[in-house]
Amino acid sequence: MKKSLIFIVSILSLSFSYGQTQGEINQDAYKEYEKSDKEINLVYQKILKEYKDDTAFINNLKTAQRLWIKFRDAEVEAMYPDREEGYYGSMHPMCLSLYMKELTDDRIEKLKIWLTGIEEGDACSGSVKTKNHLYTEKSKPNDIENALKYMAENLDYATFLPVRVGWQFDYGFKDGWILNKFEYIRSLLSYKDFQAMLDYPIYLSGPHTREELNLNSKYSFGHYNPKFVTHLRKSALSILSNKTFTNYTKPLLEKYGILDFLTKHKEIYEIAQENPDEFNKIKSDFLKGIKDKTWEEGAYREMLPSQLDSDYYWNWSETSYHFWVRRDIDNTIDLWIGLVSDVLDAYDY
Repeated sequence: MKKSLIFIVSILSLSFSYGQTQGEINQDAYKEYEKSDKEINLVYQKILKEYKDDTAFINNLKTAQRLWIKFRDAEVEAMYPDREEGYYGSMHPMCLSLYMKELTDDRIEKLKIWLTGIEEGDACSGSVKTKNHLYTEKSKPNDIENALKYMAENLDYATFLPVRVGWQFDYGFKDGWILNKFEYIRSLLSYKDFQAMLDYPIYLSGPHTREELNLNSKYSFGHYNPKFVTHLRKSALSILSNKTFTNYTKPLLEKYGILDFLTKHKEIYEIAQENPDEFNKIKSDFLKGIKDKTWEEGAYREMLPSQLDSDYYWNWSETSYHFWVRRDIDNTIDLWIGLVSDVLDAYDY
């Protein structure tokens, strides 16, 4: 019930801000429930597909789900018994929808254990497969669109896989920034896997080959192929247009800080755009430094606009800022910010 109260406060706060009628608030609450109803059906169908060979479990799951629906309806009736018309007031449809959403969300979390799996050695695993079993069973995609979908849906299986020589420090999937997040995501699909899907190079120039990334080059960097970034954005738009997909993956992207990362990454882009003279000066100094081979390791932490000199921006903004510097140099900056904006728009961020 605590979750429902939080939703009620949130919706009422928004209604005061936007002048919604109670009828409109009731409709919004029902839409929230509908999202959860669609998600539980998606999760349920995924379990049926994943465990199709375990007939005993499938039969019992179907029985359990039918009984849960009866339980859900009985819980709602217990919370809101039949009374005379008008007894619960005009907010009743909203309260009803949000309570059903809460019950459904709780059931979704229970069901998801069959999709996320459990750790090896759990003596009480029952019918649930181990995480390793689930992950090794999955066939890897062979095109960019399905690769993006595969990674977004399987973030729970990502593990820390350092790409930097001699580097083992892990900030965590959620809290780490660009490179640290990549070091997790690459455990699902590597750079080499991506490159193998394409008949053109991901990078047009720089220290990287088609086989591996070279992140230890001080005086050169990878220049993205605009064809690749265009392909990436087009593929992302295709899967992001599927609301079932975005509803299912949004909790995963939030869990691992992906959407928060993209929001902040876009914020740094906007700061760069608001101060073009400073941005161009830093870009010019960077180009001169790598050309003359005077660019010192870690210099990107010092070569920043004054606006980023604060505790809030410390230890993350510099990586984002110099990402945008390099993307301006290789002329893919508009494509990348377009992709970032597409993702954030699709998830209502």
